[in-house]
Amino acid sequence: MKTGLFVLLAWCATGMSQDYIDIINDQARAFNSHDIQTMVSNLHADFKWYYVMDDELTLETDSRDQFATNLKSYYTQFPEVRSQIVEYSIVGDKVSFKEEVHWTNDKGKKGVSTAIGVYQFKGDKIYRVWYY
Repeated sequence: MKTGLFVLLAWCATGMSQDYIDIINDQARAFNSHDIQTMVSNLHADFKWYYVMDDELTLETDSRDQFATNLKSYYTQFPEVRSQIVEYSIVGDKVSFKEEVHWTNDKGKKGVSTAIGVYQFKGDKIYRVWYY
């Protein structure tokens, strides 16, 4: 209930928040259907994706083209991967979310992991991503 109230209050305060949630949901739908073109269309021209692990910050992707190339490789490795966004928090132009990712490895063993992502928006496009 607290998360829903926070999202409602943030949406009232920014006016763009529901649009941000819609874009994130569109990304998840496109991810699950391997629709790279839709995912890339939601990205800002100056898009960057950072991966955060322990004390390291790594620039994973610094262009839409590189993002598309990385996804093609990822889908080859994990053709059955699926994602579900389970929580959101919105502050200004940033949306943080908890994601559950389900996959099957090359030996048929199923796996699941959880991650936290933060998307920063510029207008109606995803501008920066920090993925934990």
